[in-house]
Amino acid sequence: MTQWDGIYKSFLSGGSKWATLGEGIIEPFQAFMKSHSFLQKNALDIGCGNGKYLLFLKQLGFQLTGLDNSLTAIKVL
Repeated sequence: MTQWDGIYKSFLSGGSKWATLGEGIIEPFQAFMKSHSFLQKNALDIGCGNGKYLLFLKQLGFQLTGLDNSLTAIKVL
């Protein structure tokens, strides 16, 4: 089991929130994405965790690829 897999398993069992398990998408990222136009909308998120940021980008019309070494992370979202 990876360190992050352990963190996600702990969270699912009532443990503390870490990093991307916190509430919402950080405001500076939202503001940046909404204030810029992109000729190509492709995103690669390495270490995507629960995919929260990928879902945000999907709403903006991005084609997405997410990678994470925690098999438990996807269960969190």
